[in-house]
Amino acid sequence: MKEYILVKDYVKNKPVALVRSEYGVATVIAGDKSAEKVFIDGDAHNINRNYGFTLLGHSSCHPDIGNYIDLLGPVLDKEEKWKRAVQRTAKAKAAKELSEDDLARIAEMLNNGVSQRKIAEAMGVSQSFVQRKNRQPRKVELPVQ
Repeated sequence: MKEYILVKDYVKNKPVALVRSEYGVATVIAGDKSAEKVFIDGDAHNINRNYGFTLLGHSSCHPDIGNYIDLLGPVLDKEEKWKRAVQRTAKAKAAKELSEDDLARIAEMLNNGVSQRKIAEAMGVSQSFVQRKNRQPRKVELPVQ
């Protein structure tokens, strides 16, 4: 029988992974792939007491399962996490190195209706950086009479 189990980290107080246990085999379907290590023969065994387990249900139709899949994202192993961390660092560095002209260009593109995602790709920064710039009050130049 299938069981959908949420693995929570007690230290960080947040969900880590969503695991499907079926016929003695535990498979991570969302979140951190290393959560498979705390399952022995499909059963949760918390040796170091850092993790907690919540049975969400026996059917994939349970609404919380979809919510946790969206929250946790795709299954990631250490290499994928490292690649994403390197990408985030590169985008943060690029954002710090933007000149005033680049920031003005971002503001102009936002005013012209260009999507935040496309601006972020063009400028080599994160979409959240562009979103923060979009929320900042813009200087409006009034025509001189």
